[in-house]
Amino acid sequence: MKNLEFDMDAFEDLAWWIETDRKKALKIIKLIREVQRNPFESTGQPEALKHDLSGCWSRRIDQEHRPILFG
Repeated sequence: MKNLEFDMDAFEDLAWWIETDRKKALKIIKLIREVQRNPFESTGQPEALKHDLSGCWSRRIDQEHRPILFG
């Protein structure tokens, strides 16, 4: 399993989701666990980013929210 580092803003965002929308927070936690196991193949439609974010990936939480994962 890979180690993950959270930016303080990301940690605060997760805490906000836990307080605000528990179902979405559980989805985010599930996504984090999947990324630890296999960063390039999992749910959330993994997508390699381009241009300024080349080398980074994103996953879909819902239509509006996509966290960026730095490799």
